[in-house]
Amino acid sequence: MLAQTKPRDRLRVAIGARDECQRKLDVAEVAAGRAQQLVRQAENHLATFADVDGTIAAFNADAVTAWASGTDKEPTIGVPAQLAVRRNARANATDRLATARATHSALADKVDEARVVLADANLNVSEAARAVLVEEATVLAGKLYKLKREEWALSARLRGLGEVWLPSANQSLKPMQLPSPVLEAITARESQHPPSARPEIKHAAMWRSFFTALLSNHDARPDAAL
Repeated sequence: MLAQTKPRDRLRVAIGARDECQRKLDVAEVAAGRAQQLVRQAENHLATFADVDGTIAAFNADAVTAWASGTDKEPTIGVPAQLAVRRNARANATDRLATARATHSALADKVDEARVVLADANLNVSEAARAVLVEEATVLAGKLYKLKREEWALSARLRGLGEVWLPSANQSLKPMQLPSPVLEAITARESQHPPSARPEIKHAAMWRSFFTALLSNHDARPDAAL
């Protein structure tokens, strides 16, 4: 079914699919970036509870010191209510950070997957654009072949004149001598150029420019000079 699709129609579909893949990648990257921002926020929030264990240890150390100095009764080692609240808040902050990291990891995986899909979509666009180049080149080849057939026919017609024997001054027959313009036309060869000035270099640049334009516009047309 795809082989029967016109090259430009195939390219149009490929560009649309590629652009949709790019849109999904853009969204995935933004989502991953925002998830990373949430991770940093969660890390900063958790950092505010870094002193909880030390504060609890210091509280119990003071209680034991007071008991050791005889100024207080034997303490019950534990977590005072006001510090228990902070320790619970730290546990919640730890869970929040773990969730944020897991969320970021999942979104980062989606970014990687989207990049792979986009790479495939870009390849499809490139292949479809290549098919358009082939189509355009085939049209030019048809024109060239038609011109060459006309050239061959004209050349044969002119050479035929050289095979006509006509009477000369002494009544003997001699082959028609072809005039210089006719000989030049028959024997003309393609102009030679130094490597840096070959016309193929200019046309190669035009083909590359055409290919680049096709990657974003299925209706792009080749340079008129092509």
